[in-house]
Amino acid sequence: MIVSTNSGHPSTPGGWSAILCHAGLAPFQEFPHPDDPVSTPTEISMRAARGSMIFNAIMAVSKIIGGLVGHSYALIADGMESTVDIFSSALIYNGLRLSQEPADQNHPYGHGRAETIAAAAGALILMGGAVLIGVSAANSLFIKRESPNVWTLVVLLIIVVLKELAFRYLLNVSKKTGSQAVKVEAWHHRSDMYTSLAAGVGIAIAVFTGWNQADSIAAILASLWMGWNGLLLLRPAVDEIMETSTDPEIIAQIRLICLNSPGVLGVDKVLVRKMGLQLMVDLHLEVDPNQTVSEGHKIAHLAKDRLRTEIPTIADVLIHVEPYPHPIHDVKTAAYLSNAPKAPTVPKGHS
Repeated sequence: MIVSTNSGHPSTPGGWSAILCHAGLAPFQEFPHPDDPVSTPTEISMRAARGSMIFNAIMAVSKIIGGLVGHSYALIADGMESTVDIFSSALIYNGLRLSQEPADQNHPYGHGRAETIAAAAGALILMGGAVLIGVSAANSLFIKRESPNVWTLVVLLIIVVLKELAFRYLLNVSKKTGSQAVKVEAWHHRSDMYTSLAAGVGIAIAVFTGWNQADSIAAILASLWMGWNGLLLLRPAVDEIMETSTDPEIIAQIRLICLNSPGVLGVDKVLVRKMGLQLMVDLHLEVDPNQTVSEGHKIAHLAKDRLRTEIPTIADVLIHVEPYPHPIHDVKTAAYLSNAPKAPTVPKGHS
């Protein structure tokens, strides 16, 4: 017997109050509050990505103009990274938008994987930008040029503060919504912040010592840090695309919820995969073999409804009903629950 549903229940985010929401730094209020009780997680993530795109455009223009006028190669390179971030933000925004599309004949499980692909592409863009900045900065080591102007340090100090605020805001949004794509976008800002910080150190050395190559060396070091973070961000996205098993705590929670559902005597397989911001669950439930097909079907529906109520991020549940007892499966269920980290204890009377 198979029981299936494919309608999602978005969770309501709550928690940290974003500084950028009240700082006047998001044109047209593009940055949503992460505790918005009305919007869905995907809508909050989309608005955050759109606001980040506008923010990156402002930063890119400010840095490039400041670098050209102030004779700072590091600041120009920093501005080029922000230019790359504009395209990354646009990619992530469109990936989130596409992930909202309903299921169709060609995509029966929906388009949630678009969010994952956008996260992977954003990480690759970060790595590519690191290579471009590193190569350009290395070439600039052999070019004679004027020392940077001291006022470019003030520009960079302001940029560092704004970028760190943007990072903290977007990271909070990613935690509230579960969006890996927004998390990648947040780390783009943290990477940009460190690039700006390194540029500031290089400019300071060049200004106060006359060693202009320090400006380029700072850009090279920042590019190495960018590339490493891009690699770290790429791995979770690839794991999700490859449908790596989800958090064991979630699996243990699903098992316990099902075992506490009326009529369920045992739980065999529990398979969970992440699809964008939601979860897809496949599981086998054991019921009294003397019950009718109709009764087993009702038990499965009760378990399904309970799962979707207690874990709102579950978008689809596929249940196979088996006769109880099933000794091998019962041992596997007990062993899994006893070994899962922080897994709650199974109530007495259940397998």
